[in-house]
Amino acid sequence: MKIFGILTVGWLLFSATNLAPAADWPRFRGNDLLASSSDPMRTNWADIKPSILWSTNSANYGSVAVANGIAYYCGGNQCYAVKAGSGLSLWSVLLYGAGDSTPTIVDGRLYAYSSDKLTCLDATTGKKLWETSPMGSSDSQSPWIEGGRVFISNNSSTNNIKAFDATNGTLLWQSQAIPHTYGSPVGATIQGMRQILFPAKDGVIAVAPDTGQRLWSYQTNKYSYWNQGPSPVACGDIVLVGSKTIALKISSTNGQFKAKPIWTNSYSGSYYTTIVSHNGCAFISAGEYLSCREIETGHLNWETNLGPGTIILADGHLLLTGWDTSLILANPNPERYEEICRCPPLNGKTNVVDSDIFAYLNTPAYANGYLFIRPKNGTFCVDLDPQPAMALTLAATNRVAQLSVRQVNGWDLAKSRATNLVLLCTTNPALPLAEWTPAGAMTWKNGALTKRLVLVSDEPAWFYQVTNQTH
Repeated sequence: MKIFGILTVGWLLFSATNLAPAADWPRFRGNDLLASSSDPMRTNWADIKPSILWSTNSANYGSVAVANGIAYYCGGNQCYAVKAGSGLSLWSVLLYGAGDSTPTIVDGRLYAYSSDKLTCLDATTGKKLWETSPMGSSDSQSPWIEGGRVFISNNSSTNNIKAFDATNGTLLWQSQAIPHTYGSPVGATIQGMRQILFPAKDGVIAVAPDTGQRLWSYQTNKYSYWNQGPSPVACGDIVLVGSKTIALKISSTNGQFKAKPIWTNSYSGSYYTTIVSHNGCAFISAGEYLSCREIETGHLNWETNLGPGTIILADGHLLLTGWDTSLILANPNPERYEEICRCPPLNGKTNVVDSDIFAYLNTPAYANGYLFIRPKNGTFCVDLDPQPAMALTLAATNRVAQLSVRQVNGWDLAKSRATNLVLLCTTNPALPLAEWTPAGAMTWKNGALTKRLVLVSDEPAWFYQVTNQTH
């Protein structure tokens, strides 16, 4: 008996040797803190509603980091690693006070800043590699890793900007004193010089990554309350900062930097949610309003009331997630608000009223067609993949063979997605798909669908393919 796997209708099948690497979102707001992903996204939500692939009860103000098919997040006093495609648990590690932080994944290591500990774990096993006490606590920060250094800030009264050796946790330098916020630091090249930008209350400070020397700074105490202060967003030589969105033009003369405010959005503030920049425009989610402003001038192009939520840029579209797990997809049109589609709350609770303004401040993560959101009631993985690519592989021992169906990118296959797959077989592959015979039920286990086959030597060759009932 010979067995063959062939191209399916609706789902793509490849041999195991063609498995492609999946995209990553390895820290808060993705690779460069720009909250942008070029991964394809399904937009026909009216035909195929976005569905929850898996969920957990873990919820906090931190986001999800995704790397190498693993999703990482913190909740309570734990840091969790689960298979991104299926939600199957890999490990969890006790990190006291880590509930509001977002892990950062770099070179197979996880870095997390809890209430008073900076910790480095092996991202595969969860083994603690080193831990240090930075003499101060963090609220909800995601560390920035660059050039073998880990950059953080905290609420200590002096020298609260710090850099540590990423290999062993040794303190390399500490400097400055800034009003600490919930935002995270980010690296940027401005006027030809690499610098690390740290958010402050209605301001920002830029330092040299190797020494911590202040390059330039700006701050006003006019708008902020508590520890508000979104992460800074660098757009060329303009940096957007502050809870009310202050645009700073950065210039350099003979190595001396200067930050000059060129406009301020004092009408509506982003408070905690960080701006998304695209093609010269800043898209700001503030309170219940989504607005578009020109980065160079601050001109308000449009504003619309969509309710409270956070935004990212995915596949060239603005994706807004509400605190009630509702989703809205729009084109980043600089001239007018242009909605593509929307999805009601994924948890089915359409009449929930929540006065907690923090319930919707969590920035989602998007990787490989999966949207990871963390509203107040849990962590959800949402299927937005336009055409999931699948691999049909065969392993045979003596007279027993096992067919396995996995995702081409190497990610686990979620059980909810697996229920839509049907295995068909025939001895004549020229037949139309409708005339192929169902091969019987498959078994889902450990992120894959499998089918056990008994080989009989005098039987003709069999051909197998997998179809999807919904795509």
